[in-house]
Amino acid sequence: MNPDISISVWGWNEELATPKAVIASKNFKRKHKIRLLALTDIIKSEDGDKYRQKNHFLWIKNHSKLIYGDTAHEERTDFEADNKKCDEAYGGSMRKLTEQKANSFCYLVHWIDTGDVWDPFLYKGENATQEFVQRIDQELVKINEVLAIKHERIETEEDKKRFAEAISCWICKGKFDIDTNEIERLEDKIIYLKKKLKNFKKESAEYNGIQTTIDKAIKAIASEKAKANKIQAWKTPIPVIFHNFQGYDSHLVCESVGRSANALHIQVIAETFERYKSIKVGQLKYIDSQQFMNNSLANLTKNLGDDHPITSQHFKGFTPGQISLATHPIYCYDYIDSQDRFLETELLPIHEFTTTLKEKISQEDYHHAQKKTGVKIELFTDMSMHDFIKKAKRGGISKACKRYFKANNPKMGNAFNPSKPTSWISYVDANNLYGWAMSQFLPIGNYQ
Repeated sequence: MNPDISISVWGWNEELATPKAVIASKNFKRKHKIRLLALTDIIKSEDGDKYRQKNHFLWIKNHSKLIYGDTAHEERTDFEADNKKCDEAYGGSMRKLTEQKANSFCYLVHWIDTGDVWDPFLYKGENATQEFVQRIDQELVKINEVLAIKHERIETEEDKKRFAEAISCWICKGKFDIDTNEIERLEDKIIYLKKKLKNFKKESAEYNGIQTTIDKAIKAIASEKAKANKIQAWKTPIPVIFHNFQGYDSHLVCESVGRSANALHIQVIAETFERYKSIKVGQLKYIDSQQFMNNSLANLTKNLGDDHPITSQHFKGFTPGQISLATHPIYCYDYIDSQDRFLETELLPIHEFTTTLKEKISQEDYHHAQKKTGVKIELFTDMSMHDFIKKAKRGGISKACKRYFKANNPKMGNAFNPSKPTSWISYVDANNLYGWAMSQFLPIGNYQ
């Protein structure tokens, strides 16, 4: 009932150990936003024979850390691609009608803990997927350089002692590879042999034999303790986020991910042979934000309001009107089939923005593009044209009328007159003439 508060609810997937939006508030423009995590426990009743469900909510003060809690930074990425038309057999009765080839990409590095953003990197050209993999590897080196900066730690002598004596990880409770029991056995053996060694003279066969056994035990202890040094240092996983990675971008990434410097360490979570939920390449973890926020980017950006706080950081000096134009783009997906299309400098006709997946764009979107490109709609200069349009604005019956018409053909029997031209009468009924006319594109000039 509070007009200043919006509430959204998240759930938790136990199998995947990931959160998922359950109820997204439509009141995203409200001043105070509250995000709750709904948790469910199954507990025993007091009599011990029955079980019941206990529900409770946690208040999420930082939803970014909920989703990306294992890292302090993320890389947000998007591809665009050429839509090359083809018609080839694609197994069984299927045919491949178009082929997608990446032509550009853009990404930025976002540090969650501080809110800092490294300037977006934009690439447009040939071999876009290969360039992307190389650039991401370079960003990984820079990120690790930042993470390698050591901060001063406050530790006591007791802390150092516990660290030296630790035999298992304090986070996962997993034991280290060192066999402490074997080390204790060897140390006890060395103590026993050293006491026994005192009973023999040096250089005697018994003395040399015992000393050799002691040396072997010391080497075995050193070898066992050396296993601790083989434990690899923790490397912070870095999520590379795509929206709809599972359905689209994963296919483009797979073209060149084998060229990565970490290509020997690739792990995949696959739904099918063609759909990948996640791909891990060394430290890099490619994930799909649509798994957490199942909606289009156009709708999700509305949650940011009209202020465009992130975009304004990168387009400083731009007016609100200019930023509005930059944040409401339209793209002619089917028309872009090669790099040469980017050399064109004129706005395309509205019908070229028709796509196979999204169909036609609205007149409002096209008018937005005209504003962005500076296209002006030509005004009437002929008063008769103005009057014609004005009178045609009213609806009515759509038909072509002729009061009387007489046919003349052999099918008429005795009424047929061979000396006159042959003619027929046909009845034509065209459905939805008005609806068809309303769905056509309006002209912007060159009126006739």
